[in-house]
Amino acid sequence: MSSVRFKDLTKRVSKLINHFVPKYSPTGDYNERQYDRMRGFRLLVYAEFEAFIEAIILDKVNQALDDFNEGKRLNNTLLALVIYTPVKLPGGPISSIKEAQSKAKKLQTIINEVVITYKNYINKKNNGIGEDDLLKILSPIGIEVESLDEVLLSDLASYTRLRGEVAHKSAAIGSTIDPKTEVDQVNKILNQHLKKIDELVQKL
Repeated sequence: MSSVRFKDLTKRVSKLINHFVPKYSPTGDYNERQYDRMRGFRLLVYAEFEAFIEAIILDKVNQALDDFNEGKRLNNTLLALVIYTPVKLPGGPISSIKEAQSKAKKLQTIINEVVITYKNYINKKNNGIGEDDLLKILSPIGIEVESLDEVLLSDLASYTRLRGEVAHKSAAIGSTIDPKTEVDQVNKILNQHLKKIDELVQKL
């Protein structure tokens, strides 16, 4: 079942299509203003995609941390984060209640620090939805690389490159964006790939 955030993203993309995409021309003839609006469309859609992935991950991590701090359980999401983070967990035999309490407190501190480090990376250092970026934020929470098929990774990497062309090149030297082709690509990424990522995160 899709998350609320995915449903909200679907609505947002639909609004962006209505706001920016011109009526399709059978001859492929569009004016300069329409092409500029398509450039803006690509940048905004990409930003929405990136924000969506970051948000569903942070939702899951925050929930996992809340459960742990409330004494419910240490789930696979937090365990995966600890494995990916170079920290030393408290171990060895426990000889007293006081020592057990001390180690439990130390574990809680470590878990909180690991989560803060991970969240800081997403908020300050994550730089897109390309393959490298995705693996750096999805693998640490327990999503296996094998669950992200090659088509998904390839399509997101391709759209990341296209976004870069718009963001870093003048319209005078960049290629024009065909509205229908762009919308078809956006819908494929949304309804196939981001939906898949959403489902993987929700299952954690």
